[in-house]
Amino acid sequence: MQNDIDKTLRLDFLRHGETTLLTQGNVLRGRTDDALTQAGFAQMHSTFSQAWRAEQSQTQTQTQTPWQAIITSPLSRCLDFAKVQSVAHDLPLFVIDELQEIDFGDWEGCATAELYAKFPDELATYWQAPQDYTPPNAESVLAFRVRVGRALERVASVCRTHEFERVCVVSHGGVIKMLYHLAQQACLEKLLGVPVALGELHSFDYVPVSAPMSVAADLANEKAENQTENQIKNQTQTQTQTIGKLTAMRALEQKFRD
Repeated sequence: MQNDIDKTLRLDFLRHGETTLLTQGNVLRGRTDDALTQAGFAQMHSTFSQAWRAEQSQTQTQTQTPWQAIITSPLSRCLDFAKVQSVAHDLPLFVIDELQEIDFGDWEGCATAELYAKFPDELATYWQAPQDYTPPNAESVLAFRVRVGRALERVASVCRTHEFERVCVVSHGGVIKMLYHLAQQACLEKLLGVPVALGELHSFDYVPVSAPMSVAADLANEKAENQTENQIKNQTQTQTQTIGKLTAMRALEQKFRD
């Protein structure tokens, strides 16, 4: 019999929809807490409802739900939608801080056109090889990778504690891109090129590590920004061995494209 700790979890990651800053063009808003627009909420609701109806059609019942819980980033563009769906469908709601978007530091709230005009070389390096450049006062991509691995472990911990097998995780484009990086063990140069549209659902199968707490989860009390680059690299190497098996389910990603 399969150990409950090693049971495969289905994690459906829903990216937030359009936000107020995005109506102004291509603006970097990682930790900036801008709200969903009505159109953004509708994007997410459409995808959420499609997944719900597909599950009902597959199971031939009106009571079966795709998810046993909703887990969300604390930023309002995710949390506000998650709260509404939690109440509407009587699903437990969990908030995990590590699911937040990457912090762009001094570039937060800046239009990419403005950044290109002021810092063309730096922006080009960041898009093409994000591990080689970190904007001033921003979270490095290596530190972000550690944090996303930690978020994955925290999601798995919630599932283990409450015996969930499938959950909806409301999060951000950068987080989902990093999950593909972890699942495919791809190079970081390809990270920002991974397509993750607004209001889109991306599904992953995840088999956690057997230990109740992995090395990645033990990093929870450490501040990555205060660590040396070598320390972060060492942690990401260890994390690759401890976060478990993550598999991207691309068919579901395409099926529920907004």
